[in-house]
Amino acid sequence: MQITLDAEGNPIEVWALRWTDANPDKVHRLQPFGGRMLEMIRQQGFLIPSRVELGNMWGVPEYAPFFLAHITKAEF
Repeated sequence: MQITLDAEGNPIEVWALRWTDANPDKVHRLQPFGGRMLEMIRQQGFLIPSRVELGNMWGVPEYAPFFLAHITKAEF
């Protein structure tokens, strides 16, 4: 897994290879999966991503985000 950080050390992007058949050939293979941390919030002293976008084929033109989340609360 690769995590890209901003100048303050906050995660802004993540990616990893994922075993999937989410491709036009419907053949299982390792493909890039990842996305962006769009917003951050502070919960109980922790800075966490509050809005994220993730999907298959991260970093290539075929990128297809399918996981969009807006985290409103976290408990530790």
